[in-house]
Formats: sequence, C-alpha cells, structure tokens
Amino acid sequence: MIRVINKIKETTVRFIKILMSMLFIVFGLDKATGFKVKKTKYKLERLGTEYGGWVVPIDLLNENSICYSAGAGEDISFDCLLAEKFGCNVYIFDPTPRAIAHFEELKKSVLSGQRMNINRSKDLFYKIQKADLEKLKYYSYGIWKDDSIQKFYAPKRKEWVSHAIINSQKTTEYFEAQCKKVSAIMKELGHQEIDLLKLDVEGAEYEIIDSILKDNLDIKVICVEFDEINFNDLKSFFNIKRSIKKLLRSGFELINVDGSNYMFIGK
Repeated sequence: MIRVINKIKETTVRFIKILMSMLFIVFGLDKATGFKVKKTKYKLERLGTEYGGWVVPIDLLNENSICYSAGAGEDISFDCLLAEKFGCNVYIFDPTPRAIAHFEELKKSVLSGQRMNINRSKDLFYKIQKADLEKLKYYSYGIWKDDSIQKFYAPKRKEWVSHAIINSQKTTEYFEAQCKKVSAIMKELGHQEIDLLKLDVEGAEYEIIDSILKDNLDIKVICVEFDEINFNDLKSFFNIKRSIKKLLRSGFELINVDGSNYMFIGK
C-alpha cells in the first residue's frame, strides 16, 4: 500500500513538471515551479564553470559592490570572476574543512605562480591574479537563521565536498561549526547593504531567506540554489514555491533560472 501511495506521489510530481514545462514554453514561466520569469533591462552574464557558475546582472555590479557568497566547496570560480571582472570585495562563508583547505591551497598557488585545478578537474584552472585574490575574504563559519553552533552532516559519497545543516541525505557523520545570521555578519563587517548574496547552502536556504526577509535587509540581488529542485516529492516542490512566493511578496522579481539556480532582483 505504501509503495502504491509513493508511486502515485511520484507520478503526480512528474505530471506537474510536464505541465509546468508546457506553461514555460507558452507563457515564459519557470518550468519547475510555474512562476513568471520577468524580463529585465539589465545585461545578464554567467560567471564561473558549468558546475559552479551563476547568472548575474553585470551592470548592477562594480568595484564598490559588496558580494556575499555562502557555500564555496572546491569550486570558487564564480567568486574569483566577481573579483576579477568588477574589482569588488567578495566575502566567502563556508566552514567545511575541505573548502577551507581548497581556498588556502589557492592562495599558496597564486602567490607561488603555480596553476591550480578547479574542483579537481584536469582541464579547468583558476586564472586569478594576486591583486584580485586579495579581494576574496574567506570566513570559516556558516550562514544560518541565527547565531549558533550547528551540525554539518557529511554527504553520502566521500568524494563529495558539501556538508549540510539540513541532513537530507540521512548520514550520521558530521562536524560542528559556528554559524551567523546575515544581519549579524553585516553589522560585524560594517555593511549597510549587500549588492549580491549567493546562497548555495544545501537545503538551508529556506531558513536563511526567512531570516533575511524578517530582518528587512537591503539586498539588491539574491542568487539561490534550491537544493530540492530535483527531488521527486510534493513536499520539496511546495517548499520551493513557498520560499519564492515570500521573496516575490517582499518586492523581489524572479529574473533568471539556470537549472536549480534562481536569481532575484529587488525592486
């Protein structure tokens, strides 16, 4: 009986996704959620590798921009290109030991004039120079809905890097790390506004978005990966819809969808 119910749920989700795909073609809607993807006057450009890249409005960014990047892993090609292309400071937040080691290795490689692979790739290398590297500010704590110590659960496969507060993979290994809410970080760093906030936080995005909206923070662009976008269950589908709806109601517009990466611009 349980198998039959689960099969019905999976079939329902597939049907919804097919319907959404059709609506996307006809009305310019996001095929996964059905929300309208607005046209924008800003020039959009994808920065970074196929795995770690994000679409951003490049004419909203300049050397004075403040960019927060939550979630680094072993591919910070996006963060590097923000610093290289715009000359702005990029504040990176990730307590994962391998992510920290990756960033330290990148610094050593750049300072010694050596090439370094992106995400252990044989073909992709960082091109960042010393002057731009100094614009990357790495903080070894996580972003969360409050200031607290949180458990970060390991992924199922050892080769994967990202650990998560939300234990969606049901693993038992974890490490503990300090986390801070975005408003607290802004106060600590002396920032009144954020030009771009990227959230690649393995399921913690819902709580963080709620915290941002509750604190009424001044953020121009929010780039968020909805980690559950490929989960074939109704709970995940409605979690994403609720979070997007909250952003839209708070004055943000959905401007671009790139796989599971969504980009919003405040009005």
